[in-house]
Amino acid sequence: MPALRERFGEQSPQAWFNELAKLFSNRGDVFSKSGDATTALEFYGRAIGLWEMLREQLGEDWPPEWSNDFAKGYMNRCVVFIESGDAKAALEDYGRAIGLCEVAREQLGEDWPPEWSNGLAKVYITRGNALGSRGDAKAALADYERAIGLWEMLREQHGEECPPAMSNDLAKCYFTRGNFLGSRGDAKAALADYERAIDLWEMLRDQLGEKCPPAWSIDLASGYMQRGINFLNDTAEVKPALADYGRAIGLQEMLREQLGEEWQPAWGNDLPKFYHSRGALLHTIGETTAALEDYSRSIVLQAMLREQLGEQWLGGELLQLTCQKRDDLIEARGF
Repeated sequence: MPALRERFGEQSPQAWFNELAKLFSNRGDVFSKSGDATTALEFYGRAIGLWEMLREQLGEDWPPEWSNDFAKGYMNRCVVFIESGDAKAALEDYGRAIGLCEVAREQLGEDWPPEWSNGLAKVYITRGNALGSRGDAKAALADYERAIGLWEMLREQHGEECPPAMSNDLAKCYFTRGNFLGSRGDAKAALADYERAIDLWEMLRDQLGEKCPPAWSIDLASGYMQRGINFLNDTAEVKPALADYGRAIGLQEMLREQLGEEWQPAWGNDLPKFYHSRGALLHTIGETTAALEDYSRSIVLQAMLREQLGEQWLGGELLQLTCQKRDDLIEARGF
């Protein structure tokens, strides 16, 4: 393809340049996945340069269908910028990708493919996360709202045939926004988002049965845990919080037993935290026997994880805190 470009120069059909841009972008993906950020950025830059040249040359004749590939080029470069710590450059590329997609969406109207709306929603939530991490709460929430709006529209269009992965993406978006709202002290709004996320994940578990990916059930457990925390923050009601803690722990214990050796250490890191949190809550309401059991279970799980991960284990602070709380409780009970 580069040889064709050199041979024909400006007379080369624009479609060839579009294909060449896609090849450069795909090459960038390969280097990005291998950890070679410098080379990945070089190839993404080549791809983007070609697409920018084509847009300028074609003007109103630019095919809207090419905008999706062009936007993917920007998005893939965003990943490298984020991993390299260049949030400013990443945000600029997010904006360019979104702009391309929104223009193409308006041009194509009813011919805009649903899968492109799904991709656009993912861009919005990713940019929302980046904006939130930089402290721009208003802009982050606006992007979360746009992502949710797109996915809700797609679910309505698909009806019962909505792809499960799309419903899972929507649930994760509600969960993400719930976390963001909760971190800003808006427990009531966070609760509403956790409710929606939990409903979607439970629907997927019923729909898929044994085929439901374990990672989705792990996310559901986190949804229950976060909803329990926000019950306490919003209403100070212990009973519903304990019920959600129990659901979160039950899900993870069930999966841990089902998966056996396939149980991932990253998932195992949450379970001792859940036991610790429930133990602390039980401790505060005087349920000392149950609290002691949860502290002890948390310690056992953390010790197992430490042995499994070796030098990669980073849970020393939690283990020390859990042991201290257990020992203080034992001393207070006089045995």
